[in-house]
Amino acid sequence: MYYLQKLLNPDFQFTSVHFTSKADIVFGSLMIIYAINLRDLNLYYFTAYNVYIKR
Repeated sequence: MYYLQKLLNPDFQFTSVHFTSKADIVFGSLMIIYAINLRDLNLYYFTAYNVYIKR
């Protein structure tokens, strides 16, 4: 789990992560959004979830 590595090691390069599926891309995006704005996480999650499922 590179997410835990990112939390434990701030110097961990996000660009070194290779996404293996659309789910990883969505989850990775949610983690970024979560770090940027906690209050609007639910709205972003709902939107990303619908885009991913309906694609």
